[in-house]
Amino acid sequence: MISCPELWKKDLTRLADKLQRRGKLKRWTASSSAALEKEVFVGAFEVRKLMDSGHVSHDVSGKVHRIFFYPFRDRNEIEHKIEHFTRDYHVMRGEPTNLTLRKLMDQLIHSFHFSPFVPFGSGMVGIFFASDWVRKNRLYYFPLTKLVEVFRNVGKDRPAQTR
Repeated sequence: MISCPELWKKDLTRLADKLQRRGKLKRWTASSSAALEKEVFVGAFEVRKLMDSGHVSHDVSGKVHRIFFYPFRDRNEIEHKIEHFTRDYHVMRGEPTNLTLRKLMDQLIHSFHFSPFVPFGSGMVGIFFASDWVRKNRLYYFPLTKLVEVFRNVGKDRPAQTR
């Protein structure tokens, strides 16, 4: 149980601001990627813990999020040996799907694959990820602006009644 949810929520809004600033980085290193992964992991865990403790309203916790996924490729379809995890997925065949807030946070917490999407010459626009239990089926993509919005909405949420 969380005894002081206000502090957890304050931290989530700070994380949202930090992620928004990270989106402007144009040069990514192993260190900045690792820091991003830790921040997203901690934020997702905070969201889930706040939900489990009854400190997030149903309006926020019950929201379904539109997210894209890329199906897993058959090994025989891979023409070139690319040394990146995205080679295993049809990254040009994205399909929309809906995930509940809990499922989205679970995927981030249990991510096996995690990578910022930073198009050449611009800042980070989103994150590719897949949990250890869906990685042989699909790869997800979530825009950074939406993740920032999720963290900020949970951080600012004030449910009328808690458990």
